Amino acid sequence: MTKSFTSILVCAVILTIVFLSKTEAQEAANLKVGAILPLSAMGSFPGIELKNGIELCKPKNITIIFEDSQANPTTGVTAFNKLVNADDIKLAITAFSGVTKAIIPIANNRKIPLLTTVVSSSNVLKETGGNAWRYFSSGEQEAPIMAKLAAEKLRISKASIIYSENDYGISYRDAFQTAFEAHGGKVVSMQSYLNDTVDFVPLLLKAKSSGAEGIYIVGLEEQELQIVRKAKELKIKAKLMSNWILASPTLAASNENILEGVYLTTPRFYFSDRKESANFKSEYLQRYAVAPSAYAAIGCDFMHLMNGHQSINEIMESIKTLRNYPGIMEDLTSDGISEIKFELFPASYLNGKLVLQ
Repeated sequence: MTKSFTSILVCAVILTIVFLSKTEAQEAANLKVGAILPLSAMGSFPGIELKNGIELCKPKNITIIFEDSQANPTTGVTAFNKLVNADDIKLAITAFSGVTKAIIPIANNRKIPLLTTVVSSSNVLKETGGNAWRYFSSGEQEAPIMAKLAAEKLRISKASIIYSENDYGISYRDAFQTAFEAHGGKVVSMQSYLNDTVDFVPLLLKAKSSGAEGIYIVGLEEQELQIVRKAKELKIKAKLMSNWILASPTLAASNENILEGVYLTTPRFYFSDRKESANFKSEYLQRYAVAPSAYAAIGCDFMHLMNGHQSINEIMESIKTLRNYPGIMEDLTSDGISEIKFELFPASYLNGKLVLQ
């Protein structure tokens, strides 16, 4: 081998290394992430809050491309395919069980990791093979907290469940019934409704006629508020219970009379004075002129979990080993498989304020 050929070969290798290094550096400097969120129609409140939290906390090396799923699985799949094929994203954030469930097999096939939220059923992620992580509460985690409060503190022996007819509602229904009956109570009636239901009176009258001393309500923000409002108009005496959807300060500020006396669960975020949470609340209020919900905090936490990493693989590996991570939603811990968890606590509205029980 001549010296000139050797020199040419060395130069070629160096150029190749430089080219690859530049390519990797460019990719690291601009990680493309798609966010498929419900930004319109039913369910837009958590979607908009998530978007706001993401935009407020987005690192400089992350490009976020938002798509509106309209909380519709078919629309969500179309958006995901567009993000992968046209925008060349390497990771996607999804919201809502139905949308996420529809996207998962396609994401697995295309090897696009998912970060999911507002997914209340743990079963949704069973077939992901470690390709997806859920950062949210589940019916299995949350409903037993309210079931225990109902049976032990509120002394409710007979309960009714009014729930949305989907994966989310069914998971909460089943978890509440199992836990409540384990505490010695009895679920005496269960009524479901569809997303386009506007008249909840028949459901409430059935719950009342069943002799229920407490009614556990599961749905989206608008639905839960409507059911609680109508129950009070009907002067139903049963104690009204729900989940942390109703803990949002934005909802509470304009519905004080409706929510008074309602029992629910809440993340620590709404009571936290930890530096990370306090700073986020202040910055969010300054930009959007309203107090943030926990959905916005989750959106911000997603961005913090990505910050400082140079590749999608680094991000996913770091999530796998999370232990008491100081998130906006307080301490976050990964189960090492598919879940990012945070604590929930029982609470109620008293004199317009959320009070821990």
